[in-house]
Amino acid sequence: MIGAPTKNARPAGYRDVGGRVWPTAKLDALLARPEVAETVRRGIASSLGPSGRLLPGTVYTWAHEQYRRTECGDLLLLLMVRQQDREVRDAA
Repeated sequence: MIGAPTKNARPAGYRDVGGRVWPTAKLDALLARPEVAETVRRGIASSLGPSGRLLPGTVYTWAHEQYRRTECGDLLLLLMVRQQDREVRDAA
């Protein structure tokens, strides 16, 4: 599953569509950068469905349209998923 936290990764992380594992701490550090956070916010805003949830296909397409390299689009997709996970966690 895209963005699902991996069970056996140390430290805990997210696996992208290319199979690379990104540690949660690394994703959080990237999200702390203002320019990254702004790009992620734009992506989320353009990828929400009527229910307010991310639409996976829209997220994937938007992320990959931003960059020529697939790896960059994969990372942007994970950053958007991680941001949504943090927002859900913080709202609970």
